[in-house]
Amino acid sequence: MTQLRIALLEPKTGENVGFVARLCDNFQVDELILVRPRPDWEARAKITACMSLERLAKIKIATSLEDALEGSDLILGFTARDGKERTTHSVRDLTPTLLKGKAKDTVLLFGSEDNGLPASATNLCNGLFRIKLRGMKSLNLSHAVAIALHEAEPGRRQKAPDGITRKARNRMKFEEKHYLAQRAFEVLTSTPFQFDEPHLHGTIQRLLHQGALQTRDGRTLHKILTLVEWLREKGEESPHWPQGKDYG
Repeated sequence: MTQLRIALLEPKTGENVGFVARLCDNFQVDELILVRPRPDWEARAKITACMSLERLAKIKIATSLEDALEGSDLILGFTARDGKERTTHSVRDLTPTLLKGKAKDTVLLFGSEDNGLPASATNLCNGLFRIKLRGMKSLNLSHAVAIALHEAEPGRRQKAPDGITRKARNRMKFEEKHYLAQRAFEVLTSTPFQFDEPHLHGTIQRLLHQGALQTRDGRTLHKILTLVEWLREKGEESPHWPQGKDYG
């Protein structure tokens, strides 16, 4: 069965944390992670985590989203918003996605109660899902987690085809993609060609994190970046190497 973790980014109410902890016991979730929760979350969570106080004691606290996602090879985010750079799928597509991805370690990522997932978080997701509603467009955090876990359950237990399983074994981990994205940004911005840096950073993150990259893809990209660095060093020795900030 696929290892499944829940990550809550900056949850505002301990009551929701308690409800989610109980859901983790209901659906046998492997780990619950809180990223920068409010300092007073634990006392309030104990009120709603009825019969799940042991789970509450095992919650992992992360100081950054990157730390929370370390070790994962499939990250699925949940949002109530669509956008040009925020394409969403129906929550009913969770099971096909889990079967197709068949990752060893999957994280379901949820944003805070007031702001949801920011772009800096959605850029790190392999896919985004939306729970479509007829009325009010935003669900309570714990309700959203409950629906997501219910929809994900068949995908966790069904066996994927052998070909998909083999590909999953060679998928790049989150931290490998994150390191590659950082390196690509540093290498590209060190050239004399002027990029729109905020736009570039988000583009690189989406290209690397939203794709099902294999380890061989990572090795190829590292070689390309090494070539760019080599060309830059050679070019800087040439009198024809462009100077100044007006190049681009």
